Amino acid sequence: MKTNESPEPLLLAILAADGERIRDFAIRWVKEYTNAGECALAFDSLAAEIEDGNYKPSARAWGLIELAATALDLPCPTFKA
Repeated sequence: MKTNESPEPLLLAILAADGERIRDFAIRWVKEYTNAGECALAFDSLAAEIEDGNYKPSARAWGLIELAATALDLPCPTFKA
């Protein structure tokens, strides 16, 4: 399902909502990729942090992650069990 949402502001909103929960180097990669127009790579950086168990999103950020995944036509990351 596609959405009309642009992924750039969604990705930056995730950083604003959960910046204290995300490792500094991951934040840098997300910002750099987003600023370069490589939103899928920025999303993959966040997804890797989630799937590796290094980032546990807040409820607000998770909603933004779901919207960004939809906007990019990518699957949502899965949490490490």
